Amino acid sequence: MNDNPITEILVDAFVGGYATPEETERVLAAMRTDESLRRRVELLLEMEGEAVHELPVLSRAADDDVWDLCATECESRVRRVLAGGIPHDLGGDDDVPWQGGGIPLHAIGRTLDRDGYSVTRQYGLSDGDLQRYLKGGACVIAVLAGSGGGTSLHAVHVLETTAEKIIFYDPSVDGEVAMRRELFLDLWEGSLRYAVIAAQKGTLPYVPHPAPVDGDALDGDLAGAAAAVCEEMHESLAAACGWRVPYGDLPSDERRSYENALLHGLRAIQRMGYSLQRMDKCPHCGRFVNRGTMRCPYCMEEIKA
Repeated sequence: MNDNPITEILVDAFVGGYATPEETERVLAAMRTDESLRRRVELLLEMEGEAVHELPVLSRAADDDVWDLCATECESRVRRVLAGGIPHDLGGDDDVPWQGGGIPLHAIGRTLDRDGYSVTRQYGLSDGDLQRYLKGGACVIAVLAGSGGGTSLHAVHVLETTAEKIIFYDPSVDGEVAMRRELFLDLWEGSLRYAVIAAQKGTLPYVPHPAPVDGDALDGDLAGAAAAVCEEMHESLAAACGWRVPYGDLPSDERRSYENALLHGLRAIQRMGYSLQRMDKCPHCGRFVNRGTMRCPYCMEEIKA
């Protein structure tokens, strides 16, 4: 008889994102062996939709009926390391392959955020950056391309870097892997060398590392709106912070910094797979609709070209 069952209350807490780390691990462990529980959680997550903020990785980490929990398992391991340490022997098999699943990159590390750790997510890192973070006492979750190629991605907990090998914990084999440095870097390119770095609050050896998106093109209308959007951002910040200097009175280099940061953010949003485009206003109901729409989907009135 199970003395510690997975109750409906616990499942609701898990889906809502307010289960404790211990409760979360209990549900995850049960889901690995209980297909009906996996289906139930999947259904609840679909019903919650985008309202699930704390554990969004779970809503997309499955390829149909097989859950890939690598990101969540890495977070669980990192949490234990930060709480007291998990020793490793720098051993493990060389170049063990895996089958990757779908991982929403920017969902990784959210449970660590929730638990009060300092977390940063960065693209375009090098193995030298990994070594610097590890030497500074931080934990690193890197995202590699799956061995099957394509868009499949896989999260691993990086443990050590050397001139020849990168050593990491791989959830798919539940063990440590020592991979040739060149192969690791090649697979890491599949996520644009993305990693999540976590440490105890106030100890993260943070160095800014903007994503390499400056060469990405933006829609002309969108780029031209940068100044107007930055002015509105300034209005919001001024109201919240009590500033009394209008955007137009800021030094020109400060305004350019605002606008360059916004344009970088818009390019990063595009790189994450979101579509950014100007929309038209329906002349009948005033709602925004896609350009070229012949009939408004809201009021069903015809829109003349």
